[in-house]
Amino acid sequence: MTEDEYAALRLAKPLPEGSKTREECIAAAGRALAEARALCAAMTPREQAEAAYQPGGPSVEEIEDRIRERRGLAPLDRGTVDQ
Repeated sequence: MTEDEYAALRLAKPLPEGSKTREECIAAAGRALAEARALCAAMTPREQAEAAYQPGGPSVEEIEDRIRERRGLAPLDRGTVDQ
């Protein structure tokens, strides 16, 4: 949505009393994102993977590997099982 389209939409529908402005919403979203990133940075890759795990999705180990890679850490040697 362009700035002009957004402005037209705002003029068409007045904001309810007490609503936040676009700028206030963007600032609040930025603060929430910064807080979430700080919390994740304080966790170990394993803790973060366990928090992110969803049944039916990637395993905790797969998520941990992705986090380690994103952080520039060496992958864990989990060994292999001989069959």
